[in-house]
Amino acid sequence: MPSFDDSRIRALDAHIRELDAAGVRRTTFYRLVTESLRSTPEDPTPIRRAKVFAHLMDNVELVVLPCELLAGSILGMWPVAEALPSYEERRAEARGAVADYLRRRRAGQVSDQATLIAIDAAIRFVRRYADRLDEEATRADDTRGCELRSMADVCRRVADHVPGTFREALQLVWLVHVAANIDGGNALSFARFDQYMHPFYKRDLDEGVMTRDEAFELLACMWLKINEPHMRTVQSVCIGGTTPSGDCAVNDLSRLCLEVARAVRRPYPNMAARISSRSPDWYLGEITETIKAGFGQPMILNDDAWVPNLARLYGIENARDYYNMGCVEIMVMGKVGQWRGAGAVCFPEVLADVLTEKRDSLDRVVTFEELLVACTDRIREKVDALCGGPPGSGRFTAPERGCDPFGSALLEGCVESGRDMYDGGCVFPDIHPVGAAGLGTVTDSLSAIRRFVFEEKSLSLGEMVHLLETNFQGHEDVRTMLDQGTPCFGNDLPHVDEIAMRVFSAFNDAVGRHNRDGSGPFVTVFFTYNGHVYQGEAVGATANGRRAWDTLSNGIGPSQGRDRGGPTALINSICRLDHSGVTGAYALNMKFTAQLVADHEGTEGLRNLIQAYLRGGGPQVQINVLNQADLVAAQREPGKYGNLVVRVGGYSEYFVKLDRHLQDEIIRRSTHDRA
Repeated sequence: MPSFDDSRIRALDAHIRELDAAGVRRTTFYRLVTESLRSTPEDPTPIRRAKVFAHLMDNVELVVLPCELLAGSILGMWPVAEALPSYEERRAEARGAVADYLRRRRAGQVSDQATLIAIDAAIRFVRRYADRLDEEATRADDTRGCELRSMADVCRRVADHVPGTFREALQLVWLVHVAANIDGGNALSFARFDQYMHPFYKRDLDEGVMTRDEAFELLACMWLKINEPHMRTVQSVCIGGTTPSGDCAVNDLSRLCLEVARAVRRPYPNMAARISSRSPDWYLGEITETIKAGFGQPMILNDDAWVPNLARLYGIENARDYYNMGCVEIMVMGKVGQWRGAGAVCFPEVLADVLTEKRDSLDRVVTFEELLVACTDRIREKVDALCGGPPGSGRFTAPERGCDPFGSALLEGCVESGRDMYDGGCVFPDIHPVGAAGLGTVTDSLSAIRRFVFEEKSLSLGEMVHLLETNFQGHEDVRTMLDQGTPCFGNDLPHVDEIAMRVFSAFNDAVGRHNRDGSGPFVTVFFTYNGHVYQGEAVGATANGRRAWDTLSNGIGPSQGRDRGGPTALINSICRLDHSGVTGAYALNMKFTAQLVADHEGTEGLRNLIQAYLRGGGPQVQINVLNQADLVAAQREPGKYGNLVVRVGGYSEYFVKLDRHLQDEIIRRSTHDRA
């Protein structure tokens, strides 16, 4: 950790917090977009889109925050009230400046006007910031004026030349990221930041150009600025893992990113730490220490699970270059343009449909196996429908998207092919995610039916269906029996976990079959963002005693509060699943008390638990370390808990900013006091 005076970081942090607390903001985005579109009615759509981007770059207000060392802010697009005072590899690739790299692309096969308009606009944007910094320097004191002029010099260099230092490379990465956000970007990622930035970092340290403390201060500025109001949804970064050739990719910049994250303790960037069997021991130790800081960061991605799965879609070298885009959505750096959703299967709805359709023949359903097979068959049918029909039919059509000349200029394949990223220009085709929701809920529901209908015969299947259709009205005693007496997923119960395994594998196999005809890639998604809350509002009562319209289980995890056997039992249940078909997104939430990791023994216990989960093949895990009492108190007195950060689904957020349903769902999750 740094030994320097951190007053700059604390001042910038305080200023961004004040901005965030300022409330509703106006925006100039729509006015500027409208101005541009009205002036280009006869131009082709790609040209109109590029000119919109150029108009934004040329006219957005350029804001300079006090104390910052990196130029570039989204705040000019989203000013407070009326009185605000004075990547993908190519986008984030600091080896080529905007001018040098993108202009070289003009000599390629395509001289698309839209791409050139966007490139020139981005270069002008960087130069505008240089001029703005010089202007600001004339009004600053000598010390701050010198800093601002130095920042201006950096901006001018990266507008026209390849970055030569870590600071220049970081400034270019940040300005391109800001430009993409101003252009309407959503869930943008810095991708494998510690990989493309490490050569600059190492050279500057080796040559004495920069100290490690200075690098820490620069990174802390960027980490804080990512949390500016309206920096869009879930900005992410990925560290560690393996190189495309298979070597360990963890380095000292990976360590520094973790140090910065736990020093600033903000919700963003949404950090993923890739880890493999080749990762050094100290790396998991640093990850654990960061998790202990109690802000839900970083999530952990298991290379030994993801890389073999992704290799079937992209080849082994590209698979090793994966990262999390936004929350937990997996992409290959610089070679995939977008996710274009195919839809989702809600497992509890599938079970409800099967029971409804069998209403007239429920008495003839004589075995639990018959019911389970009907559910897994229906899951396959649902997947086929989302993917355009049976495998090989080739009838899937993704939703139409517009065009993005700026984004296309920064991804491999688009300029070479002369095609936009939304028109198949990237190296790999668009990803079609097929989501799954409510694995824990449906597993527990089927477990309840097996116990109380087929084994104990406390209820007939017809009586169970009637209870669900009436939301247990007048039968609270039966609902309590189902709620308290059902053997639940997440407790290391093999006979229950087998149900989850069957449902999980049926879904994965159904999605995987659709990649064999070349129409994919279709990928599996066991992550619902906050969809488990609003999807639950559309799902009736379920056989595990859940009332109608209540929250469904989150991600891959158990029903909230039902994993009562402890964290080891939970990971044993999860690791029984066959994860070889996991290819798109996956989220396992765990919650521990802060007291657990207050001493060395507890910290080692948490580290060992994580290691056991990874060795068991678990693809991803994200951990909250907090006090349950703080969550309850924050609901009563939100003003006192404005800095309380929690892990929600694949992302972290200030607890008091979540709606009540999400807050309640997080509180209801099991809190473990032992590892």
